[in-house]
Amino acid sequence: MGTDLGKIYGVQKKTGVKLDMPVHRLYKLNNEGTQIESIFDYAEWRVYEEIWNSFSDRENGTIYITHDNINSVRKSVHAFENGELEKSYAYFSDEATVSDINLPYGTKLSWDEAKANDQSFLKTWEIESIDRVGYPDYFEYDLREIFLMYYLGGSSD
Repeated sequence: MGTDLGKIYGVQKKTGVKLDMPVHRLYKLNNEGTQIESIFDYAEWRVYEEIWNSFSDRENGTIYITHDNINSVRKSVHAFENGELEKSYAYFSDEATVSDINLPYGTKLSWDEAKANDQSFLKTWEIESIDRVGYPDYFEYDLREIFLMYYLGGSSD
């Protein structure tokens, strides 16, 4: 047996997928040690999967401009705007987490912490209105079962 450890670098010509990864190879030699009988590659298989998947067009879910989940978010926001916090919070899971651009990167608030922040905010601020800018998109991704909603910029008219 023989072994080597190296790195492979390159860009797949058709797909543009970049390789930059370590590769470990184990070589099995014949009894005389004069010929290689087999090679065992130990490498990151996901990059090869990405190359393979990139040879054809592939969908990854559905984008909705109207959907019941968009309606739920709207109703939650309107309830919050009107000071009906319990009604707004009823649309959230008890295990919900909140990310905030003002928190350190990677930090999330628990749902109880987020509600406490709302209470603190409302002690010093009065909400006059929450205006939607742009239009909502709801994404259902197939590959990782992720569901997201975004408001894209532009006029809400």
